[in-house]
Amino acid sequence: MIAHKKVGFELEIGSDTSLKTLRNKMRRDLGITGLQIHVDYSVDTGKKYNGELVTPVWNYGHGCQNLRRMLKWLRKRNDVVTDNTTGLHVNLSFTKKVYNKSIDPSTVLLMTDDVKWLKKFNRTDNAYCMTPKGELSYCMKDLSRRRDVTIEQLKSYMYQRVLIEQIEADDGMEGESDMGQGHFFDKYFSINLLPLSMKKPYIEYRFIGGAGWHRENKEVDVFNAIDHIAASLDKSISTRYEGVKTKYVRNMLTPAQKKRIKNK
Repeated sequence: MIAHKKVGFELEIGSDTSLKTLRNKMRRDLGITGLQIHVDYSVDTGKKYNGELVTPVWNYGHGCQNLRRMLKWLRKRNDVVTDNTTGLHVNLSFTKKVYNKSIDPSTVLLMTDDVKWLKKFNRTDNAYCMTPKGELSYCMKDLSRRRDVTIEQLKSYMYQRVLIEQIEADDGMEGESDMGQGHFFDKYFSINLLPLSMKKPYIEYRFIGGAGWHRENKEVDVFNAIDHIAASLDKSISTRYEGVKTKYVRNMLTPAQKKRIKNK
């Protein structure tokens, strides 16, 4: 299933030219309107001005075309830099509201290979885009000690944990879960699920970035990652991938845990 999507981007950069001036010149040269400037104190390139250019929400195909144009424009300017404190945040949702309400956050976490892309962009140690995969492993740790537990029971337990935290996020109770350690809704995870609790739900993906992420030699990786994000979001509203998700859950177990777990 391939559903129509909407996308918005946050481009973190540094420059000796003010971001307002860059925004105005980009609007004049490219005809792209609606760009906003946000202050982001995690961006520290050593340049005079640091922050992010935030795009409007576009239809997916049109948005990707505009992003290519924006990156090409930025590359022509010698005063724009991207380093290890910068990134490209991708905010994605479905065009149809009913699909956004159907997004399964557990499937998003399992089917989005954020670890692969964090390694690709050398961001595995960035505190502002840590993978939630460790939290998935942790939530199964105690249960996996039982000799009679099955893979399907582990998967069901993980789903329940994520669902409860999603309900708490919807109710403004983030971080108050009484189910022990491990959590999945965090602003600074590489897959930020918190916006799913907003009136207009979406997911923010934060694993693209790093030094020179806007350069031409990184463009293929950037757009391959964006396409992967879109494909994983499609899978989050489908029931066709239970077998794949079971495999992913099993792959998160240690060799010792795999010996104890029944493969059912």
